[in-house]
Amino acid sequence: MEITKVITQSIQATTAKKAEKPGEKKQKFSLDEASEQIQAKSSPGIMLTPIDALFLNLDQRRKERKQALNKSEEILKQLEYLRVGIISGKISKNILENIANLLEGYSKTITEEPLQSLLLEVETRAKVELAKLEKAV
Repeated sequence: MEITKVITQSIQATTAKKAEKPGEKKQKFSLDEASEQIQAKSSPGIMLTPIDALFLNLDQRRKERKQALNKSEEILKQLEYLRVGIISGKISKNILENIANLLEGYSKTITEEPLQSLLLEVETRAKVELAKLEKAV
């Protein structure tokens, strides 16, 4: 099914629900209608072309990519703090907690196997070090 059909059909279904009057027969919604018929029935102010649907999809993908980049930068910043802590001999419990919290469940969203396994290892290592710190206290 084309993206245009899905979007225009959902718009038509929404506008049809709003326009219902008591005592009127309800029209059944059919997925087999041609795209032109659906666009003709939908309100003229909300006409979406395939290009519009493509841009909506592109905007969503850009937003997701930006969020992933921001989270990756935060993880790298915390790992840099950890590196400095290891060099100085003072590993902060807060840094380990931040790393564990940032990576918890994040590796499941990654589709690349090497990166996913690396993130799981870092998360596991951070949790192990946290457990060691809590046991020492």
